[in-house]
Amino acid sequence: SNNSSTLGARLRLTRVFTGDLSASSGDLGQSVRLGLDGELAEDSHLYGAAEQRQDPWRGRSFGTTQGARWSLSERWKAYAENQFNLGEQDHAAVGRFMREARIAAGIESPHLVGVKDVNEAGTEAAAANSGRRD
Repeated sequence: SNNSSTLGARLRLTRVFTGDLSASSGDLGQSVRLGLDGELAEDSHLYGAAEQRQDPWRGRSFGTTQGARWSLSERWKAYAENQFNLGEQDHAAVGRFMREARIAAGIESPHLVGVKDVNEAGTEAAAANSGRRD
């Protein structure tokens, strides 16, 4: 088990962006997380976070999370998220991300934010999102 405590704060930075900062400490390690959430439209958000972790197995590591959330109805929400541990290059995770991004780029729906561009530069993979539906 991991007995842990987290202290955090969330702040609306602008009408569109919200930031958050949290610190956690527990039996299995500590972490500090900084996040940003952006509202693209009333029913769609992009978010990202960076986290510095220290645990007994991996030692010190740095990771990122990027994702998108959509409100499909009052009851149904959908999200897509990718997480990367930047302490070690995980080629399999980058490959999965690229495959998922290419599949997402082929999906057109008035209910989803579309992926417009997929590329890989050096060791980092990226999927650009227009944030707007045409």
